[in-house]
Amino acid sequence: MKKKLSALLALVVIFACMTACSGAPAPQETPPEATASPEPTAAPAPEKEPDRYDLAFAKYEPDEVVMTINGSAVAWDEYFYWIYSIAYQMQQMSEVDWSADLDGEFTYQGFAQNYAETMLTQYRTVEQKADELSLEISAQEQAEIDAIYADDVTSYGGGDEAAFDKYLTEHHITRAMYDKMNSVSVNYLNIFEHYFGVMGAELPDEDALSYAQDSGYMHAKHILLRTVDDGGSPLSEAEIEAKHARADELLGQLKGLSGSELETKFDELMNENSEDGGLITAPRGYYFLPGEMVQPFEESVLSLGDGEMSPELVESDFGYHIILRLPLDADEQMDYRGYTLRYLAASALFDNMSADWFDSAELEYTEKFATLDFNELFGTAEPAPEQTPVAEN
Repeated sequence: MKKKLSALLALVVIFACMTACSGAPAPQETPPEATASPEPTAAPAPEKEPDRYDLAFAKYEPDEVVMTINGSAVAWDEYFYWIYSIAYQMQQMSEVDWSADLDGEFTYQGFAQNYAETMLTQYRTVEQKADELSLEISAQEQAEIDAIYADDVTSYGGGDEAAFDKYLTEHHITRAMYDKMNSVSVNYLNIFEHYFGVMGAELPDEDALSYAQDSGYMHAKHILLRTVDDGGSPLSEAEIEAKHARADELLGQLKGLSGSELETKFDELMNENSEDGGLITAPRGYYFLPGEMVQPFEESVLSLGDGEMSPELVESDFGYHIILRLPLDADEQMDYRGYTLRYLAASALFDNMSADWFDSAELEYTEKFATLDFNELFGTAEPAPEQTPVAEN
């Protein structure tokens, strides 16, 4: 079964910008109550006055070719959305001189263009790779895309498709572009599954475990007797001494055991005595990377081999630990998201693979747009009128 699409990446990018760019209130979920007044209804709200971005977009035809990516043409309407989305954000605080140096590497225009080129290259390359692999969107995936579209019509168009299309247009997104971005996001997942299977299931064990070991993943469980309260304040000396004595007693019950006998007894004592609140969500212990656990805990785990238990109590700011290091398992769920080491390894390999596709993409501007000047394109705001000084009496 395919992983359900909960929110497409493209829409996260698009609507994050759209909501940031829009000053309008969220659409009402239900229409206002009808009034009994005989007066005629109010006239429709006037059309939005063209702003600098509308005027900039109108300078070229929507289908005019700006560039090619691996030979595939990118038209002005698609290119403009990405430069608009970043330009709008950059100009919110103050006017921008697009030719000025930003960070020693880019001018402001160079930064905005690099952002647009990156996004366009990723979307276009994924689309091309899906075609190369003959991957098609299934009926189920299309139904999920349609459901997301229906949700967006409700959220951004008040349930009216025409209003939603107008909303897209006001943010320089054509309906065709909206649909294509949804499709590309599905294709990205399908390409991943083509190479690695659903959730990376086809990645060999040795590759998954090699990734985990190279990354520094560790796996351990512990019995914790806390020496601090829920607020982090130390318990009384008498309580701490009692915790230490109980921890020593538990450790004594485990010493001398090994293999499955040790793990079985460890689990029994852990479930009966451990005061770690994470035990409910991580009954098989924790998968973690260097720096994610308190130092005494991590140092103890690093000193142990798979299946070995800490020979003495380990003390941290939380209390007394008895630690059992466990082997890495490629298919064990690591957290509440259901991620496994196999999936994380496959994702990392796919990130590297797709980065190579993006980096090797051939991008070429047409002659007209190779010299596009953002200062001319977007213009600058009119300066505030000078104030006439008031004569002092």
